[in-house]
Amino acid sequence: MKHQYNSGQISSQSLPRILLKNQVVPPQWALMERLLFDQLNKAAFEFTARYTRADGTLIWRRDWPGMDGSDDPYEGFMNLALLYILGGSDELYDISRKIWDGITWQWTAYGQIHREFDAYYDWMHHGEAYLYLYFLGLAGPSTLKDRQRALSFAGMYIGEDKEAQNYDQTLKLIRSPITGSRGPQFVLTAEDWSTHRGILDNYLAPYEDIPDVDFASGKCAWSNDQVYANIIDFMNERMTHGDVPLNLNATGLVTHAFLYSDEEKYRRWVLEYLKAWKERTHQNGGIIPDNIGLTGKIGEYNDGKWWGGYYGWRWPHGFVTIIEPLTNACMNAVLLTGDISQLDL
Repeated sequence: MKHQYNSGQISSQSLPRILLKNQVVPPQWALMERLLFDQLNKAAFEFTARYTRADGTLIWRRDWPGMDGSDDPYEGFMNLALLYILGGSDELYDISRKIWDGITWQWTAYGQIHREFDAYYDWMHHGEAYLYLYFLGLAGPSTLKDRQRALSFAGMYIGEDKEAQNYDQTLKLIRSPITGSRGPQFVLTAEDWSTHRGILDNYLAPYEDIPDVDFASGKCAWSNDQVYANIIDFMNERMTHGDVPLNLNATGLVTHAFLYSDEEKYRRWVLEYLKAWKERTHQNGGIIPDNIGLTGKIGEYNDGKWWGGYYGWRWPHGFVTIIEPLTNACMNAVLLTGDISQLDL
């Protein structure tokens, strides 16, 4: 059923009516479920009172550098909307909306968010953050503001947004692993990664040939200034240009726009982008490559290697950040078509 939007509301005439005639004693599991909801409601109110201000902003720092960060507060509070959807307190809907707006304003002031969307980051972090947006859509599908956001954000990835030219419509590729409302970022700076340094000291080195790094040790001293400078240089040379499987998570954002609008262009984009990755996988002998250059060539900036891309096979996270976006994209395609063969990739 296609709902008509009128001042942000769905007509009640378009909704089915369910008449309940009989009363029964609820089973024990249902009573326990309601008890669980009662406890979750109490915890949610206590949590938000402790960590947020009355205006929905977080009780946190006055400033925050780098490109990282906006995904974490969205993640921290997105389940308020989910709890409401599942049967939690009605108050949680209003609270979840207020906190979304508060976080969006706060991280805009910090500099990570631009035009209500992350200025630039990867689709592991975008994917985490915008679950909040998807949950708000389920919680209040008739909210016009959310519909407008959904279409605006999707436009950044299907080639409609002049400021955010993230997508090559000819080659069917997202132009960088680092994208957002300011478009693809082909050059990353030391500040962009500054908040990661201490954490990543204990991760496997992203490259085997970083000077003064013992790759076999399984660690890499990002906190060392020279090592850090070399990593940023290598990243800009090898990883910031072209497409990666992680970008398949963008299909969730575009599918979200389709669910609001029923516009064919969103379904078409998801299917064509997934098809492009199917073709690249076939070209690579059945293994999905993790780096595609701006000309569409596999391994264009990695000496022809199909592995070694950003959050790819060689990245410390490895397989997880390949199979997860791949699965998400295939399931989005199934949702949009009803065709289970979309899982073939």
